Amino acid sequence: MAKFSLDTPVKDLIADPESAAIMREVIPDLIDGPMAGMVKDLPMSLNAIMKYAAGQIPEEKLKELEEKLAALG
Repeated sequence: MAKFSLDTPVKDLIADPESAAIMREVIPDLIDGPMAGMVKDLPMSLNAIMKYAAGQIPEEKLKELEEKLAALG
């Protein structure tokens, strides 16, 4: 089972240096952009957030992020 996924709370993804680096690479605005302040402490996962913010992050970016997070182990 992967250590991180799109079901991991965003705050946990940001707290981990490896997953935060992947997020910065794939969806940098989520970490360093205007949305950063709103999401950095969220106990919600990206999958949960996308139910409310559909279309804000392109599906292909979410897929890429999911694959890279899974590769962490």
